[in-house]
Parts: sequence; C-alpha cells; structure tokens
Amino acid sequence: MATDNLFAGRKVLVTRPESQAQTLAAMVADRGGEAIIFPALAIAFIPATQWPQIDWPQIDWLIFVSPNAVAAFVAGYQQPLPANVKCVAVGGGTVKAMQQHGLAVDLQPPESKGSESLLTVEQFQTLQGQQIVIVRAPGGRELLAETLRLRGASVSYLNAYQRVRPHPSETACQQAAQVDYLTATSVASLDNLCALLKPYLSHIRELPLVVLSDRIQQHALSSGFKKVTVTTDASDNAIMQRLTEMEQNHGKRQQD
Repeated sequence: MATDNLFAGRKVLVTRPESQAQTLAAMVADRGGEAIIFPALAIAFIPATQWPQIDWPQIDWLIFVSPNAVAAFVAGYQQPLPANVKCVAVGGGTVKAMQQHGLAVDLQPPESKGSESLLTVEQFQTLQGQQIVIVRAPGGRELLAETLRLRGASVSYLNAYQRVRPHPSETACQQAAQVDYLTATSVASLDNLCALLKPYLSHIRELPLVVLSDRIQQHALSSGFKKVTVTTDASDNAIMQRLTEMEQNHGKRQQD
C-alpha cells in the first residue's frame, strides 16, 4: 500500500467493530489522512452453554460467514473438530481469521463476494443427505441456508455471536459527522450508523460512501445516500482502493 499525502486534510469514518478497525485506520494515516474510528457495530460472543446441541460426528460442512463467526466459535468450542467436519470460509477475511485461529480451510469461493460466491463452488451443487452447520449471528441472511436446503442438504444454525449497537457519546457523534468519506461493511452497520447520526442524516447522505457489496449499495441508495461505491471484495485493501480512486477523482475535478 502506498505511503504519501494524498489524503492530507481528509477524514475517513471507519465503522468496523473497534477490534477490526485499526488496519484501515493505519492505511488512511499512511496516506496522510485522519481516520475517525466510530464502530457502528459491537460484537458480543454468545456463551457455548447457550449453543444448540450438535452431533458433530454427523456433520459434513461447517461454514463460517465472517471473521467474527470464527472468533466466536473458537472461543466457545475449545477442542479439535472431528476429522469428518470440513471447514468453509465465505471470503478472504474469514480465511485469514481461520488461519490465525488454527482452523483448516477446506473450502473457499474463488471470489470474496460472500454467500453468492460460495454457492457457485462445485462441492455445493448437489448436497443430498449432507449435514451443514452455519456459524453466524442471529438475524443473518437466509439465502445461503435456503439454497443449500434446496440442493438437498440439512442445514442448521449455530448462533455464536450477536451484533450490538454501540452507545457513543454526543461528542463522538459530532466528530463522526464531520468527515469527508464514509465506510459501511454491512447493512446492519449502515442502519446503525444512520440511527446513531440521526441529527446529521441529511448531511451524511451527501457524503461519498464505500460499501462492500451490491446488496449494501442498493440498501444505501434506498436509504437516501447519493454517492455509493462498491469495493471489489471485503478487504481493507479494497476499501482503501476505492477511497483512493474517489480522492484522485476529486483532485482531477478541482483541476478541471
């Protein structure tokens, strides 16, 4: 990643959970900008005592939908998985989290585009009689489970963590509204951002917003945001790439 002053005088709102916000913040600082860390989501692990009973020797696939799913599962399941369980990541960030926690990555999609990409892999086209567990937070998307069931699998959820709306101070909210660029990494984080910055909503809807998928982009546009750009994948590098392109285009417009 480049190191220069492209973002000198610019502020970027980083809305990832606090434990995951430092990498993007450092990237912004390396380009001369100021990252305002304003978590729009907090992550709370659900104790393993509250997990459903799962007959692990009967499970074929264990799907992790996010890095948070990996961390929450590892915190609660502190023993080796049976050899029959094959672990699946939905994207690049989840792959890294699995590797960091010592989990084998038996399957991942060719592109880091979430559930839609995972559903294209050859192993998930015909699943008659196979048992699948999806590690997620309550209220997640149903597309993956519904499609896998249509293809013959028996699918159950393991809700290992939950998303919680933070309670920032009024000063933090005022600071968050005084930025040049916004980022949002999920529909839930965007909705929380709008709720937390409600007094400033008409202003922030005019700011450039970087999101991770077409689905989030459509939600943002329907929520009144005017300038929404989608990354190529869910990584911090991809977010920084889009921010860089927007700032370079801004500079060109000023020169014209």
